[in-house]
Amino acid sequence: MNRRILITGASSGLGEALALALARSGVNLILTGRRTDALNRVADAIRSKGATAQTHLLELSSADEVLAFGEAIASVSTGLDVLIHNAAVIKLGPLAESAITDLDWHYQVNIKAPVILTKSLLERIRQTRGQLVFINSAAGLVARKGVAFYAATKHALKAIADSLREELAPEGVSVLSVFLSRMNTPMQQRVLEMEGAVANLSAFLQPQSTAEIIVRAMERCRRGKISSVTLKLGEAPMFE
Repeated sequence: MNRRILITGASSGLGEALALALARSGVNLILTGRRTDALNRVADAIRSKGATAQTHLLELSSADEVLAFGEAIASVSTGLDVLIHNAAVIKLGPLAESAITDLDWHYQVNIKAPVILTKSLLERIRQTRGQLVFINSAAGLVARKGVAFYAATKHALKAIADSLREELAPEGVSVLSVFLSRMNTPMQQRVLEMEGAVANLSAFLQPQSTAEIIVRAMERCRRGKISSVTLKLGEAPMFE
């Protein structure tokens, strides 16, 4: 039976790199994103590696759409081996000048959508004694100025993963948290634009090498060796 792996935000950046790193014969990747052309490009690359891929347009800011998608995936008779919550949004700015609608947006995409998907697909993951992977951020550990809403949702994502880990461990389901510093991705380019900063993106974490580390961490997590991995610029990965 093919292993089924679902990745949100798989049309570019780390999500794309994870999909390619996980692509091998016997793997069925389920990819979500907001751009058909980009998703199709990633799917074609995956198929060239001998894996199968299906793509789904998904707007994570719509709870109804996320729920309908989760229920549709759950309706398939086979289980789900891995659910990777990779997609996220960020908008910078001082809290005093930020709109409450910005908080709502961060909450809907970064927290509510992963919770809805997890709840919808948990029974399928239990069937395979599978794995949940939460791609988090250094902001999920320490908040800095200008990222209050983003950091708050990333702290919440850590809490959800930590709680789920204890709840699901007796059933053989593993939960991995991944904390990342700045990475050379389209999202990071937008962050730099918001900051009005110029930086050498090649000096940041790179999606391909980061994805390979995450894949290895996933295996160690499945064996019960670790529960999280933290990647910082210029430092060796820290496994805990």
